Amino acid sequence: MHLNGHYECAKLLLENGASPNAIYFDGPEITHVSPLDTNFIELLLEYGADPNVFDRKGLTPIMKACRLKENGIETIRILHKYGGDVNAQADFRQDMRTPMHYALLSGSAELVKFLIGLGAKVNMPKGYDKPSIIDIAVLKDDPELLKIIIDAGAEVNAVHTYIGSALHLAACSILEHQYEILRLLLEAGADPNIQHQFPDGSQLKSPFVEYFRSRDVVDSRVVHLLLAYGGKVVMRSPINDTRGQLRNVLRLAATRDQPQFQVLNSMLELGEEFDVGAIDRLPLPVALKGDILERAK
Repeated sequence: MHLNGHYECAKLLLENGASPNAIYFDGPEITHVSPLDTNFIELLLEYGADPNVFDRKGLTPIMKACRLKENGIETIRILHKYGGDVNAQADFRQDMRTPMHYALLSGSAELVKFLIGLGAKVNMPKGYDKPSIIDIAVLKDDPELLKIIIDAGAEVNAVHTYIGSALHLAACSILEHQYEILRLLLEAGADPNIQHQFPDGSQLKSPFVEYFRSRDVVDSRVVHLLLAYGGKVVMRSPINDTRGQLRNVLRLAATRDQPQFQVLNSMLELGEEFDVGAIDRLPLPVALKGDILERAK
């Protein structure tokens, strides 16, 4: 048929037996219709078009509509009424994303809430190894979007990629709203000391450790936030303990910046599980090393 934009002609053909699921080079009939053309989409659906087909790029009509922010809501409503799956996954070329991924990428809180109302899931299945829904919410750098996802039941400690949990991602990314995003995750139960081993045997450093490793100058507010929510200052090498902070202590000790040195003092006050041998080998100022070793007693 392939009569996108010619409603009456399409209706006449459908009434006379034309297939609403005709397939062309770029995908099935319905994938050629603009997500904004709700009348044409509903016409095809009324005559039996499959709402869950994929276009040549591996996207369903609902996924395409999600790219249009709240402008796609009416189309999604229609597609869902005819069986459109709000939890379908795109193909591997699109990282197996769901409509919720695309809704978050659009930045529309209204659309995200609408999808949740239709039953869209906010967690990915075990074994999914691409950025998850909560990962995308973190990377959008929008606390409102993240809170919606968390309130809908997103698993804040899930690990899907080698980057780590959502807290790892928030701690290591350059985000304008980093503090607020970290606070939301921590309030929801994100673990600043989370430990995870991958099938290949490699292990994640904790989010608290990785925060220091990801930047040259740390934000004292972020450090104190992580400490307030249970971040451990394990005085061991990160080679021997994924929570080990000795390398970060060494870096902080080398700075001449007073705020950074104050961060160091805050951490030393909460130090635990001291590895005396490793501390003694660190190239630290004599007075500082003596202070740390004294705390270890």
